[in-house]
Amino acid sequence: LRSGGGEVQESMGLVVRTLRMPPSAMGFIALMAAGVMVSIAQFVLYLVATSVDDPAPWFAWLGPLREIGLALILAGIVLGWRRRREPLRRCRWYARRLRL
Repeated sequence: LRSGGGEVQESMGLVVRTLRMPPSAMGFIALMAAGVMVSIAQFVLYLVATSVDDPAPWFAWLGPLREIGLALILAGIVLGWRRRREPLRRCRWYARRLRL
């Protein structure tokens, strides 16, 4: 959308302006990516733990690692919802409809 909008502005003879990505959107992407990476690493380590003679120590810290990955993903979702809700609050009709 950013490059397509720039092409339209350029074809109309206007100065091309693109929107800057807000910090909350960058945080959303970072938290979601970190959460997915932690979850994938946790899964791979679970596979490694199954081939070890005594997997009990591995399982002791892999459970909380799963929760950390889930927490990062949910924090990213909350940050994304926060960013999405700001413009909706400005529109009174839509805000009343959604009860924001």
